[in-house]
Amino acid sequence: MKKRLLACLLTLVMLLALLPATALAADPVTGSCGDALTWTLTQHEDGTTYTLTISGTGEMEDYTVGGAPWHVALGVAANRKQITEIVLPNGLTHIGNNAFLQAAVTEVTIPNTVVSIGTNAFWKCNTIETTLPASVRELGATAFYGTFVVNVDANSPYLCSEENGKVLYSKDKTTLYQVSQDCAGDFTIPSTVTTINDFAMNGCAKVTGELVIPDSVQTIGRSAFEGTGFTSLNLGNSVKEIGVSAFYKCAAMTGDLVIPASVTTIGENAFASTGFNGKLDFQAQIEEFPAAIFKGLKFTSVSFSDSVKTIGDRAFENCKQLATVTFGQGLETIGSFAFEGSGISGELTFPDSLKKIDTYAFSNCLGITEIDFPEGNATIEYGAFTGDTGVQKIKIPLSEIQFDKLNNGGYWIFTQYTENKLETIVVGTAPNEESMSLFSNSLGGLKTIVIGTGVSEINNYAFGSAKLLERALYPKELKIDNAYQGNQNLINAGTKYTVTANGNMGQNTEQAMLTFETPEGKTCPTVTYLSTNESAVTVDESGKIKAIGSVGQKATIKAQYDGTTFAKVDVTIGVMIDGAFYSINPVIADQTYTGLPLTPAVEVTADGQLITEGFTVEYVNNINVGTATATVKVGDAVVGTATFQIVAPPPAPVIPVTPSAPAQLPFNPDAGKTKFTDVAGNAWYASAVNYVVGKGLMNGTGEGKFSPEAATTRGMIVTILARLDGKNTSGTPWYQAGQRWAMEYEISDGSNMTGAITREQLVTMLFRYAVKNGLEAVTLSENLTQFTDASDISAWAVSAMQWAVGQGLIQGSNGQLRPQANASRAEVATILMRFCELLNK
Repeated sequence: MKKRLLACLLTLVMLLALLPATALAADPVTGSCGDALTWTLTQHEDGTTYTLTISGTGEMEDYTVGGAPWHVALGVAANRKQITEIVLPNGLTHIGNNAFLQAAVTEVTIPNTVVSIGTNAFWKCNTIETTLPASVRELGATAFYGTFVVNVDANSPYLCSEENGKVLYSKDKTTLYQVSQDCAGDFTIPSTVTTINDFAMNGCAKVTGELVIPDSVQTIGRSAFEGTGFTSLNLGNSVKEIGVSAFYKCAAMTGDLVIPASVTTIGENAFASTGFNGKLDFQAQIEEFPAAIFKGLKFTSVSFSDSVKTIGDRAFENCKQLATVTFGQGLETIGSFAFEGSGISGELTFPDSLKKIDTYAFSNCLGITEIDFPEGNATIEYGAFTGDTGVQKIKIPLSEIQFDKLNNGGYWIFTQYTENKLETIVVGTAPNEESMSLFSNSLGGLKTIVIGTGVSEINNYAFGSAKLLERALYPKELKIDNAYQGNQNLINAGTKYTVTANGNMGQNTEQAMLTFETPEGKTCPTVTYLSTNESAVTVDESGKIKAIGSVGQKATIKAQYDGTTFAKVDVTIGVMIDGAFYSINPVIADQTYTGLPLTPAVEVTADGQLITEGFTVEYVNNINVGTATATVKVGDAVVGTATFQIVAPPPAPVIPVTPSAPAQLPFNPDAGKTKFTDVAGNAWYASAVNYVVGKGLMNGTGEGKFSPEAATTRGMIVTILARLDGKNTSGTPWYQAGQRWAMEYEISDGSNMTGAITREQLVTMLFRYAVKNGLEAVTLSENLTQFTDASDISAWAVSAMQWAVGQGLIQGSNGQLRPQANASRAEVATILMRFCELLNK
């Protein structure tokens, strides 16, 4: 029985061995692959390989990986290599995405009707040799990815190939499409290339030497150089976009890396798993530094451009060789785990712009010895510096810095320094509750602490482990919970200080900033002082403050330990009058010369509060160009004197003006040809009417009339100027388009569009338009001296009137400008013609 069973099994095995390797029968398998295309898969006599024949005309469908019907018919991906011959018909116009990937073809003839070849069309057809006809104009990414020989018809206006078909470019060599993966040795990218395609050199492991990106290149595509064998990288000076995984797994790339200022975008994992082991100079003008971009790499130092505002999460996590970090002056946020476990050593400082350090950003950085914070308003999150057991000094200035509190209490920021290396703390600011939980389990080696006025209380047992504490300095009013002598170590070592200066100082007066109470046998930490404005307020080494400046000048006096502020006083120089402390802002913004007295407001304070009454101001030299003064008094007592500059444009030749009216315009051959019944051919404004109507700037008022004596509205003027600027002014209401244009262009505020416009309003709009269009705005007071009504000009219109008269746009009549009079349509037409000639429009 057993022998018969064994014989049956042997027979079955022999029969199975005779079956083909795939499930396909010897008969052809066929189907459609486009509106007018079919496919046929024909098995060869060997029973394991196939010819794929495409028949018909038109575009082939695009497919997903493995989605082509012949791939579905073949089954598993490994069977795709059983296609050893591909026949394509004349009339085929598009080869679909993923059409023939991994086929084991050698020679494929692409018909000269093909216009485009899709993404991955011949992906990993590693033995393929073919020629692209001149008809092919579009080549998808990785159309010939792998090893290949693809030549291009010399007559192609779209593509070209080099290196015996191993490199594909656009015809003008502005795009690098694909490089065969068997290219070896040095590789030079032409200086014509602007775009390096996605996956262009992906997997070219045999190339070596430096990869130089020419300055012509602006875009490096996704995975363009992934896995290449280049040993160093020069990104040039013009690259803007670096794609996702662009240099991923370039493990042979070592040395320094410069990210040029031109870069605006860096994709995820662009430099992951590279071998760079020198300096990283990040010059890119990117505000957000990508997350995890250099995680685990071997850079020894990094410097950031001032443009970087955010360093992303885990950006340099576990960069063990990273010893030096130089932040840019614009940095605001450092993400969570950004430098966790990195090799940063020595002093760690931050720019004044800092706003936030996120959770665990610098945790477990064992080489950091000192942490210095700026005097800003940054928020430090939980655990930001936990586990940094090498830290010897922490300096937190008196500032608006904030710390993140855990839900279960405490602020564990600089914690678990169990090796007791932390010897010095300056804490100018701390949370009101459980302030010393910032340093939980870290005070065993503490020798010196200075506590600033920004700390209000010390929680119990905060200094219980600080048995080595030798010197301490803290505010006399500091609340210390010493139940059961839990903070006796602080009290025993501590010098108490009091801020005695109040900041309100008269000229040449003195105040002492601090007073001290030091326990017998103890040494007070050394305090230094700093003035932010020594020309106004000085402070000597003993803390004596002296006001040497003038009323209104200010300074901040800072008390510091080791360069870190722990107390400060804001000093203002002023004067006591009737029990109140008065001061002023001694500087007033520059004023523009108008020919009229200028009386800008002076900022006056009483006991630190801005006031607007209860004082008088006397102005001197406030008409002419130069320095003017404004003296503030309360009653008869002088508070102080502020100054301001009156400025005017540089001198220019005065344009002669003939104030007689009406002025004669230059000869116009169209004068006398007016089509309006109410405009006589010999009228002084006739040629101007013809001019503005011919230019399309003004129209008649109906029934063949122009209405020259009628008033012009503000809406008409903004519409005319909008037309002059080439804008379409159609719409409802009729002035709406001009109104919007004038407001956007800052020619008018858009109000009272149906109201009549005065002569000074008209020239003001023209003046603003001229300035916007780059015309020199010369405004001379001499231009108005010949007119008896110059004083009638509104202050805001003086400069415009000076300019308009100087340019001959407005000439007045009988020695008067009539600035408040309404501008008639005849006057507007005349002024507009002169204005257009001035603009050469």
